[in-house]
Amino acid sequence: IIKNAITRPARTIVENAGTEGSVVVGKLMDEYGSDFNKGFDSAKGEYMDMIASGIVDPFKVVRTALVDASGVASLLGTTEVAITEAPEEKSPPGGGMGGGGMGDSSDSPEVRTCKRINQERVAVTPDCVTKFNELKLGKTIKYIIYKLSDDYKEVVVEETSTDPEWENFQKKIMDAKSSYKGKEGAGPRYAVYDFQYELEGGEGTRNKIVFISWSPDEGTLVFPRMTYASSKEALKNALNGIGAEVQANNEDEIEYSRILSGISKGKR
Repeated sequence: IIKNAITRPARTIVENAGTEGSVVVGKLMDEYGSDFNKGFDSAKGEYMDMIASGIVDPFKVVRTALVDASGVASLLGTTEVAITEAPEEKSPPGGGMGGGGMGDSSDSPEVRTCKRINQERVAVTPDCVTKFNELKLGKTIKYIIYKLSDDYKEVVVEETSTDPEWENFQKKIMDAKSSYKGKEGAGPRYAVYDFQYELEGGEGTRNKIVFISWSPDEGTLVFPRMTYASSKEALKNALNGIGAEVQANNEDEIEYSRILSGISKGKR
């Protein structure tokens, strides 16, 4: 829990600057995990030595935040009921990464290749839309799992299923793999899932098609992570009829009860 929680400040700062948080955090953990001083300057869009650049948090501030957070977590973990304010709907953050562009010499080969593919735009194959329309209109398909082709230039259908068991779908997503230059790691995936839920007050049932973007924080190679993150909008824009979206980076965020609670209350 702590390992996941301490990535949140960096992820939030990066996303507020208009950059994909999971990509930056993933690169910091995978490529610079052994370099304590390495970080990401969201104002410039560059990876750098944070201490040398004067971007530091006072030790007492960090320590107090962790102690207070663990105290609150301990309290919530032992209480039966808690009342909180509903989160406000926020528009996507503006602005861009800034800093270097396609020719930035500080970028790794994987990052430069990813930028080139993103500039060329990943194509969405017609079968992706055809299967989605079958799910939407025919109500025979329960979910669709999408992946990027082996050359990372197209979004393709990996699997469709009529299986209503969430655990089987969840396992397939979490066990997915991606390869790049002979290396294999945990695989990001896209999916659409036809959720059915009961309305409050016994007013019947509703269905909502949910777009799921799965990009695990641990074990994912940098290139697949970045390419999936930069290609997500192309697939979403091709699928007309998505009712909600879920971004999941760890097992807790892809639990059935958590997602269902969010979509049934209109929070996603």
